[in-house]
Amino acid sequence: MFKEKGHVLVLLITGILLLAATSTALARGNVNAFIGTKSLDADYWAPVESQAAAGVEADFGADDSPLRFAVNLISSAATDNYSFMEVTGETLELQLGAKGFFGDGPVHPFVGGGLTIATGYFSGSYYTTVDDNDTALGLWLSGGVLFNTGHFNLGLELGYSKADIELFGIKGDAGGTRFGILIGGNW
Repeated sequence: MFKEKGHVLVLLITGILLLAATSTALARGNVNAFIGTKSLDADYWAPVESQAAAGVEADFGADDSPLRFAVNLISSAATDNYSFMEVTGETLELQLGAKGFFGDGPVHPFVGGGLTIATGYFSGSYYTTVDDNDTALGLWLSGGVLFNTGHFNLGLELGYSKADIELFGIKGDAGGTRFGILIGGNW
């Protein structure tokens, strides 16, 4: 399920980044890999509420502006055994919004936020597999710090998202709290 949607989202983000890279008005930006964890609501996602998370984050804007357009693609997943079943939970978020950067020199604290398109997927398998997925519009917020050395970035980020979904007829949240490192570059 995620493989098909993931390819479309990767193409969309690639197109946006190419547009940004070729525009003279968008003279500053960052592209970073996010590697960390995502914590989801345990009442809804147990036993896979603690998930490994990875993604790509990009921001770009005018050279003289601390506020930049932001595009993030964040995926998370976990598999665990519950009684006799293998349980899998996954989320995928396309986050669109803005990030504001502060400070001169190599240290840049930042805050960001905007809309997220979040998909949640949950499956359980014993002799057969039962699964469900849903996609919803929600909100995201994040903050952190980037350390720049030339065109190389290293940073930390804490983020939160909320997007109400329904799996197996039960309402829950595909968002959660994520924390991790950022590694990438800037122009």
